[in-house]
Amino acid sequence: MPTDNYTLRLDSDRRRQLQEIADDQDRDMSYIIRKAIDEYIDRHKKSPGSHETGGTPQRQAGTRPAKTE
Repeated sequence: MPTDNYTLRLDSDRRRQLQEIADDQDRDMSYIIRKAIDEYIDRHKKSPGSHETGGTPQRQAGTRPAKTE
C-alpha cells in the first residue's frame, strides 16, 4: 500500500522508549509507530461514542481537544 510521510514531534523520553521497544523487537521505529497507531484506531473504532457508532468521541484525560478552524 502506498504511504505518505509525516513529521512527528516527540520528547526525548518517548523517543527513547520507542527506540528501546523497536530494538527489543528487532524492528525499525516507524514499524512500532505504525502498529501503535493501528491499535489506537482499532480501540477507538470499538469504543462507545466513536465516529462509527454515530456518537461524539470522548476526549481522553491529558489530551488536547482537536483544533477547529
